[in-house]
Amino acid sequence: MIKSRPAAVASTTSVVARGVIVIATIVGLFGALLPMLLMHLHWNLGISELYFAPMRTVGLAVMAASVACFIGTGLTLAMFGRGTPLWFQAPRRLVVVGPYAHTRNPMVLAAIGHGVGLTLYAGSLLIAGYVVLGTVWWTFAARPRESADLIRRFGREYETWVRHVPLLIPRVSSYRALDDTPTRTLVADGAGKIRRSARRRRR
Repeated sequence: MIKSRPAAVASTTSVVARGVIVIATIVGLFGALLPMLLMHLHWNLGISELYFAPMRTVGLAVMAASVACFIGTGLTLAMFGRGTPLWFQAPRRLVVVGPYAHTRNPMVLAAIGHGVGLTLYAGSLLIAGYVVLGTVWWTFAARPRESADLIRRFGREYETWVRHVPLLIPRVSSYRALDDTPTRTLVADGAGKIRRSARRRRR
């Protein structure tokens, strides 16, 4: 199991700036550069494009919404979790607000949405395959390891969140942590060590 390393303690400005850099890098690499290379390969191989009239307009709208969701989620991790999506700069706190109050994996949902939108816009079967392979890799390789690491770090708090918030398809109402109930939470400090803390949640 790959163990995450909590991000170093830093000011809000530094945390947000770090989050913006990480988000821009991820979107640029996996959302733009790799799809462009696949499209170049698509054209060189002479593969026919899938196309119908409103396809590109719908694709652009889906991509725009997905990128906005991805950016919003990254900023939520930075401001409330004090970290980034990267395993070696992981959030210091479990984030259960914003998009995470509706789905446990809003970034993955946004990435899949972006891939679907890009497939519609480009009409490329290669890009469709790229999206499918990425989804399969996350489902069977990345997600189980991430879940195990979150259980190790946040314990009961994470398990409670899992019971109330869907894995991917968003719930309509926002999740709220259990109120007025003492909970024992596993918290990772700057050195990656685990300490226990008891606290009472309020409305």
